[in-house]
Amino acid sequence: MAKRNTKKKPTVTHEEIVTHSIRLVDREGNDRIMLHASAEEPGLAGIQIVGSSGFPRLELQVANDGEVGIRITNQENQNVIQIGVNQTGNGFSISTKDGSPVIMMGVNSEQFGPFGPTQGNMVIRDAATNEQTIIPNPNKKQL
Repeated sequence: MAKRNTKKKPTVTHEEIVTHSIRLVDREGNDRIMLHASAEEPGLAGIQIVGSSGFPRLELQVANDGEVGIRITNQENQNVIQIGVNQTGNGFSISTKDGSPVIMMGVNSEQFGPFGPTQGNMVIRDAATNEQTIIPNPNKKQL
Protein backbone atom coordinates (compact mmCIF):
# COMPACT_ATOMS: atom_id res chain seq x y z
CA MET A 1 0.00 0.00 0.00
CA ALA A 2 1.41 3.39 -0.98
CA LYS A 3 1.96 6.00 1.72
CA ARG A 4 -0.18 9.08 1.52
CA ASN A 5 1.40 12.46 2.01
CA THR A 6 -0.12 13.61 5.31
CA LYS A 7 1.72 16.93 5.50
CA LYS A 8 -0.53 19.93 5.28
CA LYS A 9 0.26 22.55 2.72
CA PRO A 10 1.47 25.74 4.48
CA THR A 11 -0.92 28.64 4.54
CA VAL A 12 0.41 31.67 2.70
CA THR A 13 -0.69 35.07 3.90
CA HIS A 14 0.08 38.55 2.71
CA GLU A 15 -0.95 40.27 5.91
CA GLU A 16 1.47 42.57 7.68
CA ILE A 17 2.44 41.74 11.26
CA VAL A 18 3.60 44.69 13.35
CA THR A 19 5.48 43.91 16.55
CA HIS A 20 8.54 45.01 18.53
CA SER A 21 10.13 41.56 18.69
CA ILE A 22 10.00 38.03 17.34
CA ARG A 23 11.39 35.13 19.36
CA LEU A 24 12.14 31.68 17.96
CA VAL A 25 12.33 29.07 20.71
CA ASP A 26 13.43 25.44 20.89
CA ARG A 27 11.20 22.56 22.02
CA GLU A 28 11.86 23.39 25.68
CA GLY A 29 10.76 27.01 25.19
CA ASN A 30 14.28 28.48 25.43
CA ASP A 31 15.06 31.52 23.28
CA ARG A 32 17.28 30.64 20.31
CA ILE A 33 16.88 33.54 17.87
CA MET A 34 15.49 36.97 18.68
CA LEU A 35 14.75 39.77 16.25
CA HIS A 36 13.90 43.06 17.91
CA ALA A 37 13.20 46.71 17.28
CA SER A 38 13.53 48.25 20.73
CA ALA A 39 10.57 50.14 22.14
CA GLU A 40 12.77 51.45 24.98
CA GLU A 41 15.53 52.77 22.72
CA PRO A 42 14.01 54.17 19.51
CA GLY A 43 16.16 53.43 16.49
CA LEU A 44 17.89 50.38 17.98
CA ALA A 45 17.27 47.14 16.11
CA GLY A 46 19.04 43.85 16.36
CA ILE A 47 19.30 40.11 15.97
CA GLN A 48 20.55 37.76 18.68
CA ILE A 49 21.39 34.08 18.32
CA VAL A 50 21.26 32.54 21.78
CA GLY A 51 23.41 29.64 22.98
CA SER A 52 22.41 26.80 25.30
CA SER A 53 23.63 28.88 28.27
CA GLY A 54 20.81 31.36 27.64
CA PHE A 55 23.21 34.17 26.70
CA PRO A 56 23.47 35.65 23.19
CA ARG A 57 26.43 34.05 21.37
CA LEU A 58 26.15 36.29 18.30
CA GLU A 59 24.59 39.76 18.27
CA LEU A 60 24.06 42.28 15.50
CA GLN A 61 22.83 45.73 16.49
CA VAL A 62 22.01 48.68 14.27
CA ALA A 63 21.14 52.16 15.59
CA ASN A 64 19.73 55.21 13.81
CA ASP A 65 22.80 57.27 14.75
CA GLY A 66 24.94 55.22 12.37
CA GLU A 67 26.41 52.82 14.91
CA VAL A 68 26.53 49.15 13.94
CA GLY A 69 27.96 46.42 16.08
CA ILE A 70 28.61 42.70 15.90
CA ARG A 71 29.51 40.84 19.07
CA ILE A 72 30.58 37.21 19.43
CA THR A 73 30.66 35.84 22.98
CA ASN A 74 31.64 32.67 24.79
CA GLN A 75 29.29 30.53 26.92
CA GLU A 76 29.71 32.92 29.90
CA ASN A 77 28.55 35.95 27.82
CA GLN A 78 32.07 37.43 27.71
CA ASN A 79 33.17 39.24 24.54
CA VAL A 80 35.53 37.26 22.34
CA ILE A 81 35.35 39.42 19.22
CA GLN A 82 33.61 42.74 18.89
CA ILE A 83 33.35 44.63 15.62
CA GLY A 84 31.99 48.15 15.55
CA VAL A 85 31.34 50.83 12.99
CA ASN A 86 30.32 54.29 14.20
CA GLN A 87 30.22 57.93 13.16
CA THR A 88 33.88 58.58 13.99
CA GLY A 89 35.46 55.63 12.20
CA ASN A 90 35.36 51.89 12.16
CA GLY A 91 37.25 49.06 13.69
CA PHE A 92 37.22 45.93 15.76
CA SER A 93 38.69 44.49 18.90
CA ILE A 94 39.71 41.02 19.93
CA SER A 95 39.20 40.40 23.62
CA THR A 96 40.41 37.92 26.21
CA LYS A 97 38.01 35.54 27.90
CA ASP A 98 37.35 38.05 30.70
CA GLY A 99 36.28 40.65 28.12
CA SER A 100 39.45 42.79 28.25
CA PRO A 101 40.46 44.02 24.77
CA VAL A 102 43.84 42.68 23.63
CA ILE A 103 44.06 44.21 20.16
CA MET A 104 42.00 47.05 18.75
CA MET A 105 42.18 48.04 15.09
CA GLY A 106 40.47 50.88 13.34
CA VAL A 107 40.67 53.54 10.70
CA ASN A 108 41.28 56.87 12.40
CA SER A 109 38.97 59.67 11.33
CA GLU A 110 40.70 62.38 13.36
CA GLN A 111 43.01 64.75 11.51
CA PHE A 112 45.82 64.35 14.07
CA GLY A 113 46.44 61.47 16.44
CA PRO A 114 48.99 61.30 19.25
CA PHE A 115 51.72 60.56 16.69
CA GLY A 116 50.84 63.17 14.08
CA PRO A 117 48.54 63.04 11.06
CA THR A 118 46.60 59.78 10.98
CA GLN A 119 43.34 60.49 9.13
CA GLY A 120 42.38 57.61 6.84
CA ASN A 121 45.20 55.39 8.09
CA MET A 122 44.76 52.11 9.94
CA VAL A 123 45.65 52.37 13.61
CA ILE A 124 46.44 49.21 15.59
CA ARG A 125 46.51 49.65 19.35
CA ASP A 126 47.84 47.16 21.86
CA ALA A 127 45.35 47.51 24.71
CA ALA A 128 47.84 46.22 27.31
CA THR A 129 50.61 48.73 26.54
CA ASN A 130 48.50 51.42 24.81
CA GLU A 131 51.12 51.50 22.01
CA GLN A 132 49.87 52.37 18.54
CA THR A 133 51.08 51.29 15.13
CA ILE A 134 49.95 53.40 12.19
CA ILE A 135 49.69 51.72 8.79
CA PRO A 136 49.51 54.44 6.11
CA ASN A 137 46.65 54.39 3.63
CA PRO A 138 48.36 53.60 0.29
CA ASN A 139 45.65 55.52 -1.61
CA LYS A 140 46.01 58.76 0.34
CA LYS A 141 48.71 61.37 0.08
CA GLN A 142 50.34 61.71 3.51
CA LEU A 143 50.63 65.18 5.09
